[in-house]
Amino acid sequence: MRLLRSVWRLRTWYPWRVQVVTLCVALIAVLIVPSNAAASECAKSDLTTCAAECENGRAVACHLLGEEAERKATTFEVQNGKAIKVIDPIGIAEAIEQFANGCEGEFTWSCYKLVVLDRTKRARWRSKGLRTDRRLCMRENQAWACSRLALVYKEGKVVRRSPWQAARLFERACKGGEQAACAHLGAMLLDGEGRKRDTAAGAKRLETGCSDGLGWSCMRLGTDYQKGKLLKKDLDAAERLLRQACKTGQQEGCVVLGVFLDKEKRGGGSKEASELFQAACSQDVQSGCVNLGDLYESGRGVRKDEARAAVLFETACNRFVGGCLRIGRMYEDGRGVAIAPAKARRFFQIGCGNQDPNACFHLALAEKNGLGGEASPQSAAKRFRGQCRAGRALSCQLLADQYLDGSGVPKNKSQRRQLLRRACKLGREQACTMK
Repeated sequence: MRLLRSVWRLRTWYPWRVQVVTLCVALIAVLIVPSNAAASECAKSDLTTCAAECENGRAVACHLLGEEAERKATTFEVQNGKAIKVIDPIGIAEAIEQFANGCEGEFTWSCYKLVVLDRTKRARWRSKGLRTDRRLCMRENQAWACSRLALVYKEGKVVRRSPWQAARLFERACKGGEQAACAHLGAMLLDGEGRKRDTAAGAKRLETGCSDGLGWSCMRLGTDYQKGKLLKKDLDAAERLLRQACKTGQQEGCVVLGVFLDKEKRGGGSKEASELFQAACSQDVQSGCVNLGDLYESGRGVRKDEARAAVLFETACNRFVGGCLRIGRMYEDGRGVAIAPAKARRFFQIGCGNQDPNACFHLALAEKNGLGGEASPQSAAKRFRGQCRAGRALSCQLLADQYLDGSGVPKNKSQRRQLLRRACKLGREQACTMK
């Protein structure tokens, strides 16, 4: 009956909500694993052991079973030109049941998962998770619980975002010996978030976290040294830190290292980068596939092969919703694949539906010009307007042209002049001389 009630609660499920919020909760869980997770010996690859441990009351095992049930219950499909997750209510109900077991066992990541999945009892699960972490942190002085609670306040997905509260809790956890919390506090000091900016102290804490094997800490500090905005640019330090990030086994860190080597022409350069991207792509890391495709498209570090690049971009788009713009452009231009305007427009739709502003721009162009389907100047004008407000100068200029022609919008010379002035202020020199 409990399972059936869970299924019924999902009758008004909206897939886009889980796509954003679940990713953020998952990212938090990756960045810091609470100490009580060590009580379980099971893994997602050994669900039989997990089931046995969950039956014996080990909450983290129940959580892992819930994550696996959630994964199996979600599939990726394109509907009405938009990439969404299709939810199997039965599978999600099973996930809810397992996460509920984890939450009742005080594994609060399960509670925060339920805030997303179980809409009818969201307030209850949020309250239980926060109440448990606050008790463990404040009364029982469990540093890992303080750090977990800090991440919840920093991300702002379960409760209202509060950088000040997050920094305070990270500081408490750090004093209690939680090294990951020290590194997170370092990142906040570097950004001037929740505390007065102190780049020296922030960098020191991140360096310590990197030395202790926190790959994300190495990656964050390395990219800051590469950019040279918050810290003085130091490519030697950046390379050292990014190599350390990759050595921790974090494939995302290896991808960032590859991008660095390719861009800065250091170490093995583009050739070494291609090897790093290949390894990451083979482990289903989206950014690895997209970056490897970029190398094959341009011939950097590998023999130029646009057909291979197209396969990588299309695979990344279909499986991970990444690379959609790139494969769309290839179908539009006929590079590595036969020209297929309809396919190009479809991939632009997928990318735009998943918040890629460049894909939205090319979709607007396709709609304006009738590429791969019927022209829709009204829809194009709507997209250009949104992009203009977001600061894309060319979109302002193109929308101004529509006001001149009366294409999709009424003719309006005054509105056209305002848009051209905005495009000029945004750096579009051509718009400065247009009338």
